[in-house]
Amino acid sequence: MIWDHALWMTYLSMAFGGLVFSGFPPLTHTSVQRLVPREYQGRVMGIRGSLIAIGMPVGSYLSGSIGEWLSSSTVIGYSGLIVVLVGMLLFTIRSFRTI
Repeated sequence: MIWDHALWMTYLSMAFGGLVFSGFPPLTHTSVQRLVPREYQGRVMGIRGSLIAIGMPVGSYLSGSIGEWLSSSTVIGYSGLIVVLVGMLLFTIRSFRTI
């Protein structure tokens, strides 16, 4: 979406992203239920929910602020790039991979 501004390409990219992401929320809830001891599950789910509740508005605010200087497709592209880089960084940390 950064380089191609055709509407059909945007729809195709968003559909592909939805297909890739659609299994993630149920998988994360299942993995928390299986990996976290039962007495800590409420705390972990609460912390995850709080981070998501805080992260969404903060991310919207930051992308809107950056949107003053950059086009929306560039902001989306840079956000995706940052997500990939953080994922690669976390993948290199052994203790994070063995959780």
